[in-house]
Amino acid sequence: MFTKEQEATLKNYIEVFSGAILIVFAISYIATNQENHFNNMGAISFLLAGIFIILKANWEWKKRKRQTEEANNEEK
Repeated sequence: MFTKEQEATLKNYIEVFSGAILIVFAISYIATNQENHFNNMGAISFLLAGIFIILKANWEWKKRKRQTEEANNEEK
């Protein structure tokens, strides 16, 4: 099936996509519904969740990239 590297990359793609969807829905909700403060706070929390999901996926990707570079340097 998939190697561990491919599984981790696919997981990162899914996380980034879901984070982007959360951000887009939150921004569109805030833009269209500006009268209720409490609903906007919920949309802002979805916005922050999307940002944090993307940051986590980026951190994991950089960590894996660093580990593969270190492994390649040790082989040389």
